[in-house]
Amino acid sequence: MSEKLGKYFLILFGLILMPLTGCGTVSTYGYVERFEMDVSPAPELRGAGQYLKDDSSSVRLSAHVNMGPSGWDTRSSIKNNPESCRGLVTCDGYDTLYIDRYVTGEYDIAYPYVTASLDYVHKFNLFMIGVSGGLDKGTFVDAMLGFNTRYFEIGAVFGMWVYARGFKYSGTEFECKKGFFTDDELNQAPFWDSNGSGFSFFYGGFVTAFVGAFSLNASFDIYRPDPSFSDNDDIVAEFEFPLVQTWYATAGYRINRNWELRLGAVNVTSKFPDMHLSFNGGFSYYL
Repeated sequence: MSEKLGKYFLILFGLILMPLTGCGTVSTYGYVERFEMDVSPAPELRGAGQYLKDDSSSVRLSAHVNMGPSGWDTRSSIKNNPESCRGLVTCDGYDTLYIDRYVTGEYDIAYPYVTASLDYVHKFNLFMIGVSGGLDKGTFVDAMLGFNTRYFEIGAVFGMWVYARGFKYSGTEFECKKGFFTDDELNQAPFWDSNGSGFSFFYGGFVTAFVGAFSLNASFDIYRPDPSFSDNDDIVAEFEFPLVQTWYATAGYRINRNWELRLGAVNVTSKFPDMHLSFNGGFSYYL
């Protein structure tokens, strides 16, 4: 019995001595200061693209090629907030001068690429509803609600988009060693990492005019890139990625009941100093 009590006493004595030897906790934080991201136009938003009679439906297959000059643009007014990370700012030796509070973001817009979609639209009275899905540097699905008249239609769309794109980020890695009876030790070193996929919601609206065999569709949608950071690091990235807006203007010509040729322009913006125009062309097949 006394031997067991002796073992327990030694264990307890060792635990008491650990703080006295200066052992503590080590925390690591990767503070993001720069990122590079591929940015693509969001999927084009469309309705039926034609006049539908009451209580009728339309099914459409489409394929397009987006072409334009590849380029990049920079945003440098994105603010990262280190104060949200208490384990970093409470470390002895932390100084706000260590932190570059503004993140520099570089957006790379690359062409060409191919898209494909399948759309279903149903009209009852004046209203129409629809669902779409397709391939656009990944996969997307969306739902549509709008109005369809003899010469024009208007609607709103909400969707989800899983896409592949390059995303690199870098900054300063801070390591805080907290001691119980010793001063904290704060070390820093550069770090970088990457991720190749993203998930975003997108939303927007469209208006389409159609006369005879001709149609003109204009749409506008918004999404916020939401890339994920590495799970291996405690990343300090207390900022939202700026919204990306996509504008489409596309003209269509119905060759016959089933086939339609389409050609248009696309503009991608996100408070960029420059415009990023491209062209898209393709066809639709109405079943």
